[in-house]
Amino acid sequence: MRNPVDIMVRAHKMTRVVGSSTACVCVVEEGEATFANVGDAGGIVARNGACVFKTEPMQHEFNMPFQLGWKEAYPETDDPRRADVKKVRLKRGDCVVLGSDGLWDNVPHEDVAILCDENEGDAVKCAEQIARLAFSRSTDEEYDSPFMIAARREGMELTWAEKLQGVKLTGGKMDDIAVVVAFV
Repeated sequence: MRNPVDIMVRAHKMTRVVGSSTACVCVVEEGEATFANVGDAGGIVARNGACVFKTEPMQHEFNMPFQLGWKEAYPETDDPRRADVKKVRLKRGDCVVLGSDGLWDNVPHEDVAILCDENEGDAVKCAEQIARLAFSRSTDEEYDSPFMIAARREGMELTWAEKLQGVKLTGGKMDDIAVVVAFV
């Protein structure tokens, strides 16, 4: 079986560009999905419209995810060998979704699972609908996004002046949005 951490380590060693990124790699073989996750990208397995598995973000602290970068330009890069690895048995009809933080900061896992169910095996259509939903919610200032719910839970506060002006700690979070979908 191919090891997603080995794939991530090899890709990280070959990278020679300035910048950094989170990463989620999933290998599907012999009825099993093996996820390797670094940072706040992540993946789920959806079954019959429900999220039956999800990766957990790796963060140094809230909104400071683990990052992989070129060591020459980014010496504090995290080590891909520290990826969080999880395995899950798959069933026929399951949907595996990988996404960047721009997806998960704006769309709850359960909403993604419902879109998987509605698209019954059309991975391209499903990925496009998920990405469009994430973008739409990221620009909605009234939407109570998963990111803002987590921010409030972590103690992020508004200033008294903002509170007096009626500002609310809500809205989507603009960020990169990448989505990969595969049906089993």
